[in-house]
Amino acid sequence: EINVEKQKIKALVNMFGRETPTELNFNQIEKLD
Repeated sequence: EINVEKQKIKALVNMFGRETPTELNFNQIEKLD
């Protein structure tokens, strides 16, 4: 889920073999090619 107004993204991050819902700011992520 992407919230442009708050500049946040909600994503599932794989940590320790399980997916964990995480909220990140735009400056904490980078685009992969």
